[in-house]
This record gives sequence, C-alpha cells and structure tokens, in this order.
Amino acid sequence: MTDSTEDGGIVDTVTEPYESITDVLVRAVSTANDCDPLDLPPLAETVDGDVLEALFPAPDNDLTVSFEFAGKDVVVQSPATVYVQPSYRAK
Repeated sequence: MTDSTEDGGIVDTVTEPYESITDVLVRAVSTANDCDPLDLPPLAETVDGDVLEALFPAPDNDLTVSFEFAGKDVVVQSPATVYVQPSYRAK
C-alpha cells in the first residue's frame, strides 16, 4: 500500500506474503519519481537486493537501512516498511 506523506514523501509496506521488500522499494521510488519502475536505474547498482531480502524477511527484526537510489533518500525499516524522500544531498 503506497501512501504520500505531508512533506511529499512516499511510504510503502509489504502487505502480501508474496511481495518482496525490493518490489515494494522499487514501487515506492517509481511512485515518488512519477515514472514507470522500468525507467529507474537497476537497483543492483546501488544496493544488493538479495541482501535486503535476507535482512527483512520477518516483522520481528529491529533494523533500519538507508541509502540513496534514483535521486531519492530511501529508508527501509522493520517491519518491511519503505520510506522515500527527495534527496537533499549536495550534488
């Protein structure tokens, strides 16, 4: 389920047992960038998707991972929630 935040960010969560955290992440970033997911750069150029899947398999993990992807600041937080904000890093 993708939601917008008051500050223009996007929040998305894994809601179905078959959804992967990387699918949710790509969906959230493509929504934030108002583009098709296929128009994003490969996620593997930024972060290892297999590692993300291994880190966020269960809702009882207490973990947060953050990185920049496709011009957005991305935070993945247990239980399988993705937060996407515009990147404020200097280019």
